Amino acid sequence: MTVEGHPQDLGTADQVSAYLGAMARELASALGLEAVVSTGQVDSTAPSAIFRSCDLVVGFLPSAPAFLDGAALLPFLPVRGSLPQGPEVAWWLCAPAHPRLAASLAASLARARQDGGLARDIDRSLGTGAAQRYFDSIGFDGILRAQYLALNPSQRTWLARRRGEGGKLTAAVREGGMYAYVPQPDGHILGFDFDLVVTLANSLGLRLNLNVQKDVKSFFTHDGVMPADLGMRDYDYTPDLLKHVDVYANPMGVTPWRERLMKMITIYPIRNQLAGRKGEELKSIRDLDGKRFAVIKDSVQQKTLQEFAEKNNLHLSFVYDRSEDGLFRLVRAGKADYILDGSVIFALKSEEIRDFGLSPFFSELQGVAWAVKKDDEVFASIVQSFFNASRDSGLLPALWSKTFKMDFTAYIDAMTAAAETGAK
Repeated sequence: MTVEGHPQDLGTADQVSAYLGAMARELASALGLEAVVSTGQVDSTAPSAIFRSCDLVVGFLPSAPAFLDGAALLPFLPVRGSLPQGPEVAWWLCAPAHPRLAASLAASLARARQDGGLARDIDRSLGTGAAQRYFDSIGFDGILRAQYLALNPSQRTWLARRRGEGGKLTAAVREGGMYAYVPQPDGHILGFDFDLVVTLANSLGLRLNLNVQKDVKSFFTHDGVMPADLGMRDYDYTPDLLKHVDVYANPMGVTPWRERLMKMITIYPIRNQLAGRKGEELKSIRDLDGKRFAVIKDSVQQKTLQEFAEKNNLHLSFVYDRSEDGLFRLVRAGKADYILDGSVIFALKSEEIRDFGLSPFFSELQGVAWAVKKDDEVFASIVQSFFNASRDSGLLPALWSKTFKMDFTAYIDAMTAAAETGAK
């Protein structure tokens, strides 16, 4: 094992070297191994030479240098980063010839972070309170936005090629939603999808470049124009924006017409619900006949309602407003009867709409997804692996709870139960 580098916030080089060496020995012992620790520098210009004399590089290594191409990345601790994206991640490196060792060490580090073991190790070596002072100094909120990914050969080839091309991941996000990408006055960015795409880039050791859009229509244009009948005809094209970005890190419901345009990778389920005045909750599909719906003109919600009405021989009418808040005002004023939206939206607004009653929309459970190019199968598999690992590790639920203020497992259980009830 080799000890490398440290943030100055955590003490002198000798102090941090002693801490890292002790930690390496402790983790090795837990795995039934004996650690031989040496202190040195890693030559990032000679990647193949790193693991000639060691199996593991222990330290505060950045994600950009070329030597990361030939190693398994083990997320260690947060380090100072950019203001919009928050703290970055320091890595340990494991020899690619030892995938089981890498997976075991990554799991041990994750457990230590979750139960506060890493902070206790820092305090034991550097003095009580050192860990918290360090976390405060870099603005760490307790969620490390990176994780270990066990990539297969084709995924590793994709990643090595991308690093060779400049090491950048480009994501399209939409500003204006309530919980996906929300800039703050001090320069920070809030939002579940923003946090998640930062984690994706960090986990791959790539620099994140954001392509910020103001209008959801920009995600679907073809030669600069969004077809007026999109969603009603069988269009099959690659949207303009998707030709210039790797991923749409924007929450979109999975629908057949979207799946014809792009490859969608589901993150979590959602169920459409209806919000109306209390005491006017619906109990059957026929109760919808003749009702007025507050919608944003030509929105997904309006198209969903139109398709639903046609399929079930219902007569629905629409009242328009330009903002989501305006829709609730229309219902409160008696100018419309209901609003259609996802269960997450209504959960987020629960305090604001305590005077509303929720009704089922009598629809199946729907996935909320990100999207990549249809022919980008390897990268799509990387994103899918990332989502799977994030759920299993607890990272995705932590980011979810931070944004939505609700327990992820409880939400999934509620959505599944609601869908089963609605189907009966």
